[in-house]
Amino acid sequence: YGYIVMDKAYLALIPGFAMMLLVLAFNLLGNSLRDALDPREIEKA
Repeated sequence: YGYIVMDKAYLALIPGFAMMLLVLAFNLLGNSLRDALDPREIEKA
């Protein structure tokens, strides 16, 4: 597998980039849900 990646780096970069975007999306979704549903945050506003 290492030899394939050495010749065609995009075979490793494209899935890695997709996973990075997926983790970022879940992180942003979690932050948004926390901001919307946190009762302590509602009291401060």
